[in-house]
Amino acid sequence: MWGAFATIQTDLQNSVLRTMLSMGVELRTRWLHRPYGDQALFIRRDVLEALGGFKEWPLLEDLEMVERLSKEQPPVIVNAPLFTSGRRWQSVGFMRTTLINQAILTGYMVGISPLTLAGWYRRAKELGG
Repeated sequence: MWGAFATIQTDLQNSVLRTMLSMGVELRTRWLHRPYGDQALFIRRDVLEALGGFKEWPLLEDLEMVERLSKEQPPVIVNAPLFTSGRRWQSVGFMRTTLINQAILTGYMVGISPLTLAGWYRRAKELGG
């Protein structure tokens, strides 16, 4: 019905941070069944249409879709990494990017609108890079 790649690989220069990122993504994907869009989500067309497609949100539309899909069944996990740019991790910084991402996810979980969160996200990235 749906799935994603197990983890991501990036071009981060620091091999320790690159490995930490990849391991964290894989743990989240395998244990929580929460892959994100940068893991190349794949969804059968009929399922996507039945769910009404992705929300027209400025961010977190992938997470919202994964939440809906997870109610139906866990993802098929392709046991391979997918290459994703590490540009944001490099320019904004590993810890800052991690903190920004967690703050945005927390805001989403407590009900702050994706539009508001997108503004916060954009400003937080600009301040860091």
